[in-house]
Amino acid sequence: MMKRALFFNDGGTFKILQFTDIHFSEDNEADHSTTELVSMIIREEKPDFIIATGDTVYGPNNAKYLEKALAPITESGIPWSYTFGNHD
Repeated sequence: MMKRALFFNDGGTFKILQFTDIHFSEDNEADHSTTELVSMIIREEKPDFIIATGDTVYGPNNAKYLEKALAPITESGIPWSYTFGNHD
């Protein structure tokens, strides 16, 4: 597990980006569009920290798809955290 210290950025701020209720459920076109949107938001916002606050996945295959749903976050290289929701 990578451990990184958190610091204020060069502008003296610390930007947190929160995602919630992504509801990745079937690994279909809608889910792929959602993960593409998450990637785009991360690129545009350039956060210092990302948190996914539950209901990232939904449905009978939720555990199977959690890694795919979180991929844009985990692959960003930005420190992140995750909390479970009632559907995860």
